[in-house]
Amino acid sequence: MVNQHTCYFFKKGGGIFVKKLIGIVIVIIVLISFIGLFLMKSLESDPLEIVTSYEERWGISIPSPNKVTALWTEPFPARGDGIWIKRLDYTNQDTSITRNMIKITETNQAEVQQYVSKFISSSINSYSDDYKVKIQNVFRDINVNVEIGDYYYYKSENGGYDYFISLCKVSEQVVYTFEWHQ
Repeated sequence: MVNQHTCYFFKKGGGIFVKKLIGIVIVIIVLISFIGLFLMKSLESDPLEIVTSYEERWGISIPSPNKVTALWTEPFPARGDGIWIKRLDYTNQDTSITRNMIKITETNQAEVQQYVSKFISSSINSYSDDYKVKIQNVFRDINVNVEIGDYYYYKSENGGYDYFISLCKVSEQVVYTFEWHQ
């Protein structure tokens, strides 16, 4: 049963107030959502936070880069499983980015190429349709050739189901990181 005073309120302009209130609430929710997304994105790309997480999780200590670019972020991270690829840019830095990595030589080049190739093929094969094309494009657009004189770091856990590769391209002053969690 509708109260006679309530109907009068809506007839006399109270409905305009309610519409304005609903509009304000919607605007506030949208603003909070955008601010939250911005904060999450800025935290994700914080260079110091990222290299600290690599040290804690994988045991590699590398200097904080000038810039971090997330090339691939797992679209379906169930229980932390997934694939992550980042580019750490060290352009014009006076620091040794290779200090905790192993130099790629003729002796170990094939082994390192095998690590990277396994990551690439496993990554591509774990998706279908649109995502498969998207991740193929990521690998097409970056230099993942394992070359003598570059540096790498590799660590695996859980019987090889989780692993981390960093590939330092000395000539480009970048480090590509590849994380696989299963």
